[in-house]
Amino acid sequence: MPKTKFLSAMEGGIAFFTRIPIKTGEEEFSALTDNTFVFIIIGAIIGLLVGIFSSSISSITFINVELRAVLTIVFLYLLTGLLHIDGLADLFDGLMANKIEAMKDTKVGVGALASLVIYLIFLYIAIKNLKANLILAFLFVEMLAKISMLNLAFFGRSSHAGIARPFIEKTSRKDILISYILLVPFFYFFKAFFFFPVISVLFADLAILWVCDRYFGGIGGDVLGAGNEIGRLVALVVIGCMPF
Repeated sequence: MPKTKFLSAMEGGIAFFTRIPIKTGEEEFSALTDNTFVFIIIGAIIGLLVGIFSSSISSITFINVELRAVLTIVFLYLLTGLLHIDGLADLFDGLMANKIEAMKDTKVGVGALASLVIYLIFLYIAIKNLKANLILAFLFVEMLAKISMLNLAFFGRSSHAGIARPFIEKTSRKDILISYILLVPFFYFFKAFFFFPVISVLFADLAILWVCDRYFGGIGGDVLGAGNEIGRLVALVVIGCMPF
């Protein structure tokens, strides 16, 4: 029985965004670029797994909130790999060097190292300060992280040829609309507070696009990866500040 485009896109998304072993090829990658709304579904899967893990270990007596935050970060990157955080490092390396070639360099520069240290410190603080239901919070956060990538792909323009160009060129109004509709159920849980992380992530993306247009003439895969990480952090910080 032949696979549907959606199933192929899901397989491509799982292989692309996680370290879950799944055999994929050109068919799955092509299906993913044609259906980028699948990003947010993959985000939901990641968020659910991270939320279940974080919630489960928080009930263990000797694990305090500080250790829970550290273990959650470790689990997150064991699950997703370092592709997107590497994009964050490359973006800041490029900004420090003020040229796009630095983003393609495999060497770790001062900007990259500084951005990683600062990012991980803030990520730790944000996770430690989460007061909402952990499963619900991480589910929402990881979906917003993928919304961040979709915002960038939809509103941005490709600066150079690369693996991200098909995503940037093919992300459509349909993909954006479906993705935001899939966020609507969270309004039931967060009420009016629902809009704060959603709008905050959007503003962060617009800021990223402005910076990248100015310095690089557009965006590429590193910027999409950085958007995932920055979107996650912004969502975590905003949700952590909500009165729950």
